[in-house]
Amino acid sequence: MRGAWTRHDWLSPGRWRRRLVYWGGAVLVGLAAVGFAWLCDAAFDLFERLRAHHRGWPLLVTPLTFVALAWVTQGRLAATRGSGIPQVKAALSSTDGAWRAGLLSVRMALAKMGLTVLAMGGGASVGREGPTVHVGASLLFAVGRRFGFNDPVVSRHLVLAGAAAGIAAAFNTPLAGVVFAIEEMAGGFEERMSGVLLTAVIVAGVTAIGLLGDYAYFGHVDALLPLGEAWLAVLVTGLLCGLAGGLFARLILLQPVQWLRRLRFARARSGLLLAAGCGLLVAALTVLGGHDLHGTGYAQARAILQQEAGQDSGALYGLLKFAANVLSYWSGVPGGIFSPSLAVGAGLGQGLAPWIPSAPVATVVLLGMAGYLAGVTQAPLTAAVIALELTANHSMVIPIMATCLVARGASTLVCRKAVYGAFADRLLADHRLTVTRPWTVMEICGGQTHAILSAGLDRLLPEGLTLVHGPGCPVCVTPTGVIDQAIALAGRAEVVLCSFGDMLRVPGSGGDLLSARAAGGDVRAVYSPLDALALARREPQRQVVFLAVGFETTAPAAAAAVSQAAALGLDNFSLLTAQVRVPPAIAALLDAPDCAIDGFLAAGHVCTVMGLAEYEPLVARYRVPMVATGFEPADILHGLLRCVRQLEAGEARLENAYARMTQASGNPAARRLLETVFEPVDQLWRGLGRLPSGGLRLRPQYAAWDAATRFGLPEPADDLDGACQAGSVLRGRLRPDQCPEFAVRCTPQRPLGAPMVSAEGACAAYYRYRQHTA
Repeated sequence: MRGAWTRHDWLSPGRWRRRLVYWGGAVLVGLAAVGFAWLCDAAFDLFERLRAHHRGWPLLVTPLTFVALAWVTQGRLAATRGSGIPQVKAALSSTDGAWRAGLLSVRMALAKMGLTVLAMGGGASVGREGPTVHVGASLLFAVGRRFGFNDPVVSRHLVLAGAAAGIAAAFNTPLAGVVFAIEEMAGGFEERMSGVLLTAVIVAGVTAIGLLGDYAYFGHVDALLPLGEAWLAVLVTGLLCGLAGGLFARLILLQPVQWLRRLRFARARSGLLLAAGCGLLVAALTVLGGHDLHGTGYAQARAILQQEAGQDSGALYGLLKFAANVLSYWSGVPGGIFSPSLAVGAGLGQGLAPWIPSAPVATVVLLGMAGYLAGVTQAPLTAAVIALELTANHSMVIPIMATCLVARGASTLVCRKAVYGAFADRLLADHRLTVTRPWTVMEICGGQTHAILSAGLDRLLPEGLTLVHGPGCPVCVTPTGVIDQAIALAGRAEVVLCSFGDMLRVPGSGGDLLSARAAGGDVRAVYSPLDALALARREPQRQVVFLAVGFETTAPAAAAAVSQAAALGLDNFSLLTAQVRVPPAIAALLDAPDCAIDGFLAAGHVCTVMGLAEYEPLVARYRVPMVATGFEPADILHGLLRCVRQLEAGEARLENAYARMTQASGNPAARRLLETVFEPVDQLWRGLGRLPSGGLRLRPQYAAWDAATRFGLPEPADDLDGACQAGSVLRGRLRPDQCPEFAVRCTPQRPLGAPMVSAEGACAAYYRYRQHTA
């Protein structure tokens, strides 16, 4: 009997534990919604007070705020951009638990709140209701996880309940919260979650009411629509406001109209500049248009709805607010579109009222608000219920619902996809890399090669996407002839030959520098050419030669050493130069008749020094996308995603996916030093041959510090061991483990070629991280 009692739904301890989690989480959502609303209002009040004292205040603050928010949300906080509702929808649709947890983390919720408050304080034309949905879903999801409710079905119910509670608490519209969760978030009614939704909405709503009191968002509106000619207002407002809402959705989605696509590309490449322009335009529209376009638009919408004196230019306000909303969303600042959309709808409704004299003005305004919101969201039930509950007017149920249905239909003529669903699909598509045809992408960075193989990234890619490893290791591309030159110098009694540690093991045509040291040569491993310079100063009786290898990354240190040697008058220091340049190597790969490379990941550390300008001509000439990215697995995947996205769209652009370290101009001081000391020269690359302008040599004024000139060394020749397939490996034509000598004659202990020596070499990385036959 006792067991039967405890199995009853209302007496089960497990069920009560779950209820307490829902109720406690809903209380948190209510408290967060109230606190968030208070912070947003306080921030916007401060902005308005400052604007009252200084009319031009927005012209300075709004662009700066937009730029700051665009910069902050470029990296890990990218999920805080925009409304927040698409992020919740994407989390509900994703089967990747870790990604869902990231979108709905408490850290993300707090960041969303803080950044939206900053947006309001900076004059952005955004609302707080969408972010409150994100915060509500995140809080209830986090509470559930904290108490062990990790089941996918329960987690889904928690997210939906949190989203519903967020809308209910933000607007004081409990019924709208339930309808929003069913229509917009879940896409349909789920019987098992009905009690959960109602409970969360009630508890969050009661919490908000307890703190703020019971109120109608816009106050009670006396609006009626008698049967007859006045019903023309339903058709007119539904059609026109629905079309306007659809246009707004299409504009913020940047759907594929040519100029919108260009704007989308501009946001990807110059997001901060676009944000500054959008902020400046929002401020300028306010100053020049004579209407306050900042913030949610609540005060203006309420004044229009209540037909207060002085609110007789609603149509102009509606159009200007429409533009401000679009510009704010384009900039990427965090913030919602519910309240600003209601303000636009109110303005458009007032503008339409004189053309429908048979209907009261307040009625047309209310229908305009509902119709425009339905057009933007394409969620007619949610829009209708929100309009009804915000105005506490239930006599308009039928006209408002009819208007919203007409508006939704009109909206689909302009924008076929609902805006929140479209943004959610983009988030999911960005997370799930989709490949519709085979693509081959090459990375030109040994550090990236090492990271790819150590993390197994190449094994995680979708079918049809192939990563190949290019000549991205400077040790690997140093030609055999240069090693022979270094060995010859090491055999001279007066010479101390210095270089990086890996270079001592790179094979020449008859041995390596370690062998030369064993034979009595003075060969030393150093960390930097400046260490070799210091050695030359300590031992003036010896000739110190530094074997300088590397891409543009290491070249500034070599240039600095030569510049200092010249300034000090040191005549016992010189460089044996094998410095190489990356862009000519990419051109050589693409010029090959059998080239099958579709896109490139450029080495972010090289771009940090040299910038991006040298890659632009390659992209334009060969119509191949290139993305500069970093070494970390997440950086590589992000760069690969952006590269494949271009390939799938038939585009070819240069993108910077390493913006936290790389600027378009690179490092101006390092570039000036390089241009002062070095000049481009045709250069031998191991396995690639002689590349036009493929390397660097000392300029004539620094020729005295050129070891080849000082010691009369012959021109190096590239005479690879015939068994070594380094050339094919470096060109991406051959995978290292496909070489017949791999792990047989060629091992890290006894390398046949340079790619098996360096830790960044493809052969050495394959040997370490892939199964092989010893």
